[in-house]
Amino acid sequence: MSNNSYKKQLKKFALFFSVIIILTFIVILVNLFANKKNTIGLKNILSENLGEEYILKDEVKILNTMKVGAICFEAKKGSSNLNVILLRVTTLYGPIPCIFIYDTQTKTTTFFDYVNVNERIKTHLPPTETDKVIQYWTNKIPEIITTTKEGKNE
Repeated sequence: MSNNSYKKQLKKFALFFSVIIILTFIVILVNLFANKKNTIGLKNILSENLGEEYILKDEVKILNTMKVGAICFEAKKGSSNLNVILLRVTTLYGPIPCIFIYDTQTKTTTFFDYVNVNERIKTHLPPTETDKVIQYWTNKIPEIITTTKEGKNE
């Protein structure tokens, strides 16, 4: 092969890889914008379900594998500082988003409500006081929040 054919191949490879790099940057940018819009939408859903007595603030980044199925926001209700967690919980009817409220002073978690669930399905869900899945997440959320706040488990 001559020197010219190597130059032609090199130009083809350079063009190919530059297209790949440009497409990668486009995908990254679209992902960043979509995540921001998704966070704003989830915050609006939480605000609608919580009512006006809760004031949502900034998102709290979850620093473990729970970030895939949960989102957390700082909140205020009166003088108490809270964390509001929107979490996908597995039920007989499939995954249902649930709102949990974590009180940062007392370090306790309470179940608030299911989100966007048909009333007919709500009547068939077990009572939250006896539901083992809700109890599990109520006990697990303080550990998740502690990990998020400190970057490690206590």
